[in-house]
Amino acid sequence: SVYLSEMTSPDVRNRVLLTSQAVTAVVAVGVNLLALAWIPSNWQLFLWVSAAIEIAILLPLLYWKLPESPRWLEAHGRHEEAEQAMALYERRCQAASAQPLPAPNPVLNRVIAAAGGSWTELFTNPQYRSRTWLLIVVWLLAYAGLIYGGGAFAAVFMVDHGGNAHFVFLTIAIAYAAL
Repeated sequence: SVYLSEMTSPDVRNRVLLTSQAVTAVVAVGVNLLALAWIPSNWQLFLWVSAAIEIAILLPLLYWKLPESPRWLEAHGRHEEAEQAMALYERRCQAASAQPLPAPNPVLNRVIAAAGGSWTELFTNPQYRSRTWLLIVVWLLAYAGLIYGGGAFAAVFMVDHGGNAHFVFLTIAIAYAAL
């Protein structure tokens, strides 16, 4: 999400992030249907096919097709590489839009690498304190509970109450498809 937020313009960022989440749900349906077909009788095949897809397809695509973040390069002192990455993006944008790009405004688009501070500032600085506690509460009660709580333990709960592997994977696939 951070990478997508950085590499897409504000005009399309919400659609790109929503599409990313939708792809995650589609992949989850596919993985659970594959598990439904191959687990428990061929669980080794499931693991080997999953690993092969990851290693043979996804990792090379990520390595060769995802561009490096110019902001990250700049913040880490790799100025020449950041400049090369930006020049490439500018050429691609200009070719796609068939219009000259506006002149950069270095004041508005400056990369700032903040000096390290103490983590205790999150609780002692009045500007951050209330936000920090709010995020802790939301993380513990909402996000972690919804994503990791129910999702992580639903399968265990179903098995503990008599569900077999086919029932569990089919239920999860249907749940993701319904999303």
